[in-house]
Amino acid sequence: MPTIFRPLRTLAPALFGVMGAACVTYPVTPVDELTPGHTVVLTLSDSAIPAMAPRLGPGVFRVQGKLQQIDSLALVVDVSHTASTRNVDYRYVPNVQWNGDPVSIPRSGVANARQGHVSVLLTILGAAMIGGSAALMASLSHHPAAPKLPPPSFP
Repeated sequence: MPTIFRPLRTLAPALFGVMGAACVTYPVTPVDELTPGHTVVLTLSDSAIPAMAPRLGPGVFRVQGKLQQIDSLALVVDVSHTASTRNVDYRYVPNVQWNGDPVSIPRSGVANARQGHVSVLLTILGAAMIGGSAALMASLSHHPAAPKLPPPSFP
């Protein structure tokens, strides 16, 4: 029994995969409100950049990773990415990927902290756009091509 959703069967795994990848936003969060286990993006202060160079690399000003623990003196982050001021091209900041190595960052060295949160609104809008696009493709694939009309004849 053919249905209009038959073509979507081949696309279903890809659609569910994209819909499952929720949209994450990183709003500015006070350091005291950071939660261990969440992904964080820390921007280092100007004085912390040279102090952290032996552990993070020269010129590293931004650190992204999973926050493991936080206390009154430091934050321990399993680093996944760093951004450096070294070799900066126009509008391009080189990112270095890490393997999740734990690094202790002094609280006094954090100029700005952001914590990842799933944005329900953006996720719903993204899923609606994908679903609408799939429905449009399915409906267009089931309409026969327009009949060819003979060329107009002029008297």
